[in-house]
Amino acid sequence: MANTRLITEKANIVGSIPSVKIAPGNGVQYETMADRICIIICTNGKADITIGSKPYTIAEKFFIIIGPGKTFSIPQATGNFRGDIYNIRIGILPVDELKNVYSLKRIYDDEPFRRIPEEKYIMCRFIGRYLKNFQFESDNIYFERIIKSYLNILFYEASNIFLYDNGKEKVSESKNRYLTNRFLADVESNFKTYRKVSFYAQRLGVTPKYLSSLVAKDTGHTATEWIDEYTLLEAKKMLHNKDMAIYQIAYELSFSTPSHFGMFFRKHTGLTPKEFIKSKEITSRNEAFPQE
Repeated sequence: MANTRLITEKANIVGSIPSVKIAPGNGVQYETMADRICIIICTNGKADITIGSKPYTIAEKFFIIIGPGKTFSIPQATGNFRGDIYNIRIGILPVDELKNVYSLKRIYDDEPFRRIPEEKYIMCRFIGRYLKNFQFESDNIYFERIIKSYLNILFYEASNIFLYDNGKEKVSESKNRYLTNRFLADVESNFKTYRKVSFYAQRLGVTPKYLSSLVAKDTGHTATEWIDEYTLLEAKKMLHNKDMAIYQIAYELSFSTPSHFGMFFRKHTGLTPKEFIKSKEITSRNEAFPQE
């Protein structure tokens, strides 16, 4: 397997894959940044994609979403495999409007893989072709607005494909699923301030034990694990951006002391916050996606 390539802010907003010939034993491995997701749309052929340890196979008119900080690889592909890969900063996505119907994190963690309906596929190809050229027109005074608008359209359409199947809503309207979705939406809005399950259970009118059991059964992760995941993702993003000192990040995420934050971070990553920053500084020097 080739060395991991970090998808950085310097990578194209949209590029083409593969950039190198992919054959058995000559796969390519990538890692997304803590504040970005990738959407890969297969436009021809077929490829095996592994996210973490989970294998998937995509073919023409299929797409897959890879979440922040995820390592993914393309171990092998057919000779005619081609695709568009979108490097999207989470901050520009319309996440707030999705909270009440589906958690963004559940999309890219639990169900990252879908087929694109024919009429939507044509639109996605148009967006890809347009952005491949437009992304280099940085002198356009409306550059950021145009980029954001097209990427929002793409993300809305991808989310809609997850939520609906031939016009029928995929999300169960059962009370259990409703409570799980409410919990995830609440966590996404409040994890910086409240990290105890009891807070969310009280808001939903259930006991902490019942909520944790329900969420674990529905998602495969306990309520505490979801809260920790959101906290950890935000911490990584803030550490990577270097806009705040470590002690400021600790208090921003409502840890009682920087030491408490450091213990939490090391428990989940094996690194101290300082070690994490240093590791990303080294990794960022590695090769990103080659320019077209």
